[in-house]
Amino acid sequence: MTWDDFEKDIENIKKTHKHVVAIDTYYKNNIMKLATSNPEEEAIEMSCLICDTKYPVKPKETWRYLCPVCYKKCYLQLKQNRSGEEIRNIILNLKSKTDDTNTIIEKLIEIAKED
Repeated sequence: MTWDDFEKDIENIKKTHKHVVAIDTYYKNNIMKLATSNPEEEAIEMSCLICDTKYPVKPKETWRYLCPVCYKKCYLQLKQNRSGEEIRNIILNLKSKTDDTNTIIEKLIEIAKED
């Protein structure tokens, strides 16, 4: 091996090393991001059964089927005398009859007052 060949090999090794270091750094950073992220805490987007607005929900809380506004307006009043499943069925029944959000909310408030 001549001196020139040796120098070329050294330069190729340096270039290869730079690429390997860059790739290694990229993957280490992504692995660290993945390790520090908590998929249990990242929100899932869901649609409200009453008003169809999108709202974020944690994966462990996907049982929530109402946005916070509709929850406060309707669910809390109905929850005093009915189970969650009954409330959901009432909402689905009303939703099948009309798509008007205000009408559904008014009917739910009427039902809550009747109890």
